[in-house]
Amino acid sequence: MTDAHEGMIMKKAVIGFLLLLGFAVAALADDAVVATVNGAQIRNADLQKYMAEKIPYIAFHKTVSEEKMKALREEALQELIDKELQYQAAEKKGIKPDEGTVEHKLAGMRAQFKSDKEFHEALAKAGLTEQGIKQQLSRDNIVQQFLDAEVVKKAAISDADLAAYYEANREKYLAPERWKLREMFFKVPADATKEERAKKKEKAEEVLARAKKGEDFGLLAWEFSEDDYKYKSGDVGYLHRDMLLPEIEKALVNVDPGEMTGVIETIYGYYIFYLETKLPTRQLAFEEVREKLKKEIQQKREKELKSRLLEDLRSGARISVP
Repeated sequence: MTDAHEGMIMKKAVIGFLLLLGFAVAALADDAVVATVNGAQIRNADLQKYMAEKIPYIAFHKTVSEEKMKALREEALQELIDKELQYQAAEKKGIKPDEGTVEHKLAGMRAQFKSDKEFHEALAKAGLTEQGIKQQLSRDNIVQQFLDAEVVKKAAISDADLAAYYEANREKYLAPERWKLREMFFKVPADATKEERAKKKEKAEEVLARAKKGEDFGLLAWEFSEDDYKYKSGDVGYLHRDMLLPEIEKALVNVDPGEMTGVIETIYGYYIFYLETKLPTRQLAFEEVREKLKKEIQQKREKELKSRLLEDLRSGARISVP
């Protein structure tokens, strides 16, 4: 992809973003108050704008059912209430916007246009101003700083705790038994007749018989297999049980390295597998799962902490929904 093409895509994304931000201003005359949070008003324009960010513009008007739209509206309103509560809590803590971050994001948006004039024309088309965009970015930055302090940092897990969790749950971190396989596949169309299926199975049996007599499995796969693995002499690499169809897994369980399965019937056609190597179940070392485990635990903690935080903020708030 060329730089020019990438730039055009980015520009369209920014324009779309601006249009979404300005949707309420450009399209709505009704600016009624839909909620009040500790005296701060959330207006219908804010709600419609937020909904436009959550679902595609076209779907917003044409393809979402009335019932679904009602549910989306309620969900969006509750999220806006939560955002307002977070913003108010951040202000109480004296958090100020990081001007460098805000300016960097604004500059990134501006850079997608050939000139400031083009940028401001796009803003005007969306019913926005640069100052209004900056205010929204500043507000978002304040909330993010608040969440970083109250959720992200508090959810962090130490290396010692991470290692202790791993040791207490070692049975969860096992590499499954893996099989190094070659295959031959004899495809049967979904609309094939019984006679056509029988003919294809007969062909598979003939090829299997040749392999059992000592002909090279890879060469037979190259000649007769009907999938792209034929070009690798049937080599499909290492697979484990959950990656295979149940009927194939069942056929492979009692096969030893150096042996072949019989002809396996599936809804897609017939398979023959040659098992080259079998690797047993293995305990994954801590370092192998460290980053994934850390991410999983941190995300779980963040979700729990944010949920409790919002409960606390709501419990002490004056919220009114007309």
